[in-house]
Amino acid sequence: MLFTKRVATHIAQLLTLALYLTFSALLMTNAQAKPLSQDDYIHPKPIERIEPKYPSSALRKKQEGWVRLSFFVNEQGNVVDIKPLKFFGVEEFKTEAELALREWKYKPALKNGVTVKSKKMTVELTFLFEGKKILDLNLKKRFLKINKRLENNELDEAKAMLADIDINHLYNLTEQNFYHNLSASYAQKTGNIEQQLSHLNTIKFHSKITEPMFKLSVLKERFIANIKLNKLSDASRDFRAIKRIKEAKPYLATFEKILSQAKAMAKNA
Repeated sequence: MLFTKRVATHIAQLLTLALYLTFSALLMTNAQAKPLSQDDYIHPKPIERIEPKYPSSALRKKQEGWVRLSFFVNEQGNVVDIKPLKFFGVEEFKTEAELALREWKYKPALKNGVTVKSKKMTVELTFLFEGKKILDLNLKKRFLKINKRLENNELDEAKAMLADIDINHLYNLTEQNFYHNLSASYAQKTGNIEQQLSHLNTIKFHSKITEPMFKLSVLKERFIANIKLNKLSDASRDFRAIKRIKEAKPYLATFEKILSQAKAMAKNA
């Protein structure tokens, strides 16, 4: 798969470089740890979840996508106050995702033993077409050319080629992931870590289509970006995800060392 070659041999070196860059940035911050809440709050527990219907218009084109929504669970265990936050794909995905979410049932939240309306919750519903995911041949060639430009630091050419891709015509998650991974690489090479992280966070993992080494590569880059930006809770989340990948075992000590030292420096800043 693209972008995963030599990941195993270079990951430790990249992490060491990230450690050096990160500590320089952390010394300039005054981040304070957030105090833990003292509320005796118990999150709602799901009882029934309904899968969204696949819109026929998207099904005909084999269009894939996802919808991220926020919502609350009321005292009766019903989902209320649904708001679409972000989506990719056709507009109908938002409609079907919201309709399905309204049918979900929960055991209500508790605070100090009393049933209460929940805190804001978020969920991401994925519309994944069943079948083998094959990149369009012409699109694959374009991705390979962009990747080559990035490897050669031909950044102006890479930027122009990325801009020439119509993201609305990337119909499946594999194509979308390739695009965002390339865009993240471009942002990293131009020093825009916020934009890099935005693209990395847009990449979607799915057990049926995501190769473990690609997932590890993305999580590694996301971990480093979050460390550089002093987003240590997000870096901790990435580390937990990395630990669940068996191929990451040789590198876990390096990841853990970086995270521990970053937390210590932030605490003492």
